[in-house]
Amino acid sequence: MSGRTSGVRTTSKSSGEKSPSWRKTQTFAGQRTTYGDLAKVLGTAAQPLGNRLATVPASNAHRVLNAQGGISAAFRWLEVDRTDDPRQILQHEGVRFSTATRADPSQRLTVEDLERLQSAAEDDTDLTG
Repeated sequence: MSGRTSGVRTTSKSSGEKSPSWRKTQTFAGQRTTYGDLAKVLGTAAQPLGNRLATVPASNAHRVLNAQGGISAAFRWLEVDRTDDPRQILQHEGVRFSTATRADPSQRLTVEDLERLQSAAEDDTDLTG
């Protein structure tokens, strides 16, 4: 399900998400991760993860970037009529870009960060405290 906020399309949880591991490693607005880091936490490799994100609806897939902090050249929205720019959405959410093509490294969720999120989700603990 999608909506528009301030002229920028946002993505909410998709009914197609069936992987509990994916849900436990969701990123928040203003954060991003890489295919490699997320793949490691999910027990797969970057390429199969990228293939899955390209074919199975997953909320916030636009927050998964390549190792250099860029949007993959192969990134496509699964909604065929969707044409908004994922970089503009990321910027609207608070992700800064340090160059024309690279997201600010300080906002990257690393393997350790993702494992902490996954553990907190499994423990049902409050991430804000």
